[in-house]
Amino acid sequence: MARRMCRFRFGQAAILVISILIARTSAERIPKRLVTEDNWPITISYYPSAEGKESPVVVFLHGEGEHRGYWEVEDKNWPEDLQKKGIACLTVDLRKQGESKPPGTGSLKLTAADYRAMVTSDMSAVKEFIHEEHQAQRLNMRKMSIVASQESCSVALIFAAIDWAKKPWPDSALFSARTPRGQDVRSLVLISPRKKVPGLSIGDAVKSLRQQEKDLAILTLSSVDDPEDKGFTDGVYQTFKSAEQRPRVFKLELNGDSRGIEMAVQDSRAASVFSNFIDKYLVEREGEWVDRKAPGIPRFD
Repeated sequence: MARRMCRFRFGQAAILVISILIARTSAERIPKRLVTEDNWPITISYYPSAEGKESPVVVFLHGEGEHRGYWEVEDKNWPEDLQKKGIACLTVDLRKQGESKPPGTGSLKLTAADYRAMVTSDMSAVKEFIHEEHQAQRLNMRKMSIVASQESCSVALIFAAIDWAKKPWPDSALFSARTPRGQDVRSLVLISPRKKVPGLSIGDAVKSLRQQEKDLAILTLSSVDDPEDKGFTDGVYQTFKSAEQRPRVFKLELNGDSRGIEMAVQDSRAASVFSNFIDKYLVEREGEWVDRKAPGIPRFD
């Protein structure tokens, strides 16, 4: 009897230790420093997935004057919630904000050139990191989503349009067998997009992304009590919806006059709609893992 009790207690202890280890792994958050092509330091928090190459990846962007910590508020941490479901996440400090600035510098003014560089350099560095993790079979970059707030909605839209414009490598006579270079952003979540962002105009990006061959899902969130927020967000939603033949463009209007991340994470309804959107329009999308190494020799399969 004593031996059985000892074994029982040992078994319980082992299960407890394993449970703790799993919990710690699922809540792992790793700060990393990336360097852009124009030598700007970009700091991210990486939430790795335990699902390996089957894992989708979600990138979270903040608005002007904010930082990635706005997404990482204790019990309202959307990246951590997704990580627990087996989805890899990145929260990004865009240049001159949060920890993405040279050591010893204080508040820095954002210019039109900075916003353009967020698209061409900051997001390129983020995509390169995702590519490295993809090649290490720790996630599947073919299932990528961007969640953006306020000014960064323009960054996300233009980057997604650029990404979709990239043609596959010409490494096969069969177009369908060629190695992809882009077309990885499968969904966008746009929270309180700003009408005017210095240096960025989303007109051409939206026009490109709304074309039927772009397999892209859209979710917009706005405040019903902020006329400017609701008005412009409605315009973005209607532009995508007018070209939509399938039910993949959605909007959610929330009570209150706050905007952006603060508005979204404080509303349990937003968290639920967002989670369901990611499940259906990212996790459940087709897009198996394929080797994304740039080909050195053309293939003729």
